[in-house]
Parts: sequence; structure tokens; C-alpha cells
Amino acid sequence: MKKIVLILTLIIIFNFAVTGCCKENDDINIESKSHNIIVLDNDGNPVSGVKINFTTSDKSENGVVSTDKNGCINHPVMYPNAKYTYTLSDVSDLYFVPKPVEISANTNAQYCIVLKKAKHTITFVVRHNSEPVKDEEITLMDNSNNIISTILTGEDGSTSIVIDTGTYSYKVSSASDEDVLDSHISNFSVDTNNTIIIDK
Repeated sequence: MKKIVLILTLIIIFNFAVTGCCKENDDINIESKSHNIIVLDNDGNPVSGVKINFTTSDKSENGVVSTDKNGCINHPVMYPNAKYTYTLSDVSDLYFVPKPVEISANTNAQYCIVLKKAKHTITFVVRHNSEPVKDEEITLMDNSNNIISTILTGEDGSTSIVIDTGTYSYKVSSASDEDVLDSHISNFSVDTNNTIIIDK
């Protein structure tokens, strides 16, 4: 019975540590005299290797720490009358860089920083014999083949869409000429702005 209670207690503690701090900009009192910061992506996964620069309001302490495999840092509070500012650096282009976090030294806090996936502009250019092709229909799908959007190329053969970081696929069809219908589905990944050239 004691063993079962111990296991349940550990599960509750672990769940609190990972999910209890995941409300953005939410301070939670804990026993240790330190600032505990966890960095997650917006799917709830820990992000390791993120550098967090810290400095005190009176410049008495500054330095850099990196999140561990659980997305966490534990920073002891050395100057109880100061305010600590934590700024993320070396954040992957997959995410927006969040604003700096300020925590008072006299606040024992567990703080969660959620990295939101960045949005990128993807431009499609459809050509035939190096000439732009107008009114080509591009169907964009997510990695489960659910249709996200259908867009048409303009006079210059191009069209653009803003989408999240991730993996997608597309297919091209022509409403004006069914003979040049291209039903082939092509996959691509998005982690920055990009232009995709489609030669028919």
C-alpha cells in the first residue's frame, strides 16, 4: 500500500513539474530558493539547449545557462534585493523569440516559457517552358493530408501563403487545361521563408 501511495505521489509531482508551470507568465511558489525555468514548445514538448542569459537589475550578477534535456534550468538566487531578467538566445528559427522574463529575487518561482512556432511566407511559382503560368490551382495540405488552403497563381505565375513551421504537401492542377493536370503530391518542410519553383 505504501508503495502504491509513493508511486502516485511521484506521478503527481512529475505532472506538476511539467504541466503545472505551463501557463505562460505564471509564477508558482516552491520551497527551494531559486528560479526554476522550463522552456516548452507550444505542443508541450521540452526544448533543450536554449541559452538563457540572466542579469540582475543592479548588474551585480550576470551569466548564461542552457536548458537541459527536460527544457529546464535551476538558477539559485544570490542577491535577494535584486530583480532578475532572463533573456533567451540561440533560439531555433522554428520559433518566435519571446520577450525577456523578469522575476523578483525574493520570489521563489517556477516559470514556464512557451516557444510559439514561427510563421513563414511560402511563395509558389509555376512555370512552363520558363514562362509564368497563370490560374494554376495549388492545394496545400498538412502532414495528415488535410486540405489547409487552395490558392491560385497570378499573372506572374506566383502565389504566396503564410503558414506555421512544419511539414506539408501540395499538388498543382490547372482549371483551364485538364490535359496538363498534375496530380502528383510533393512534400516539403517549412522552417523559414522560401520560394518553391514548379516547372510543368
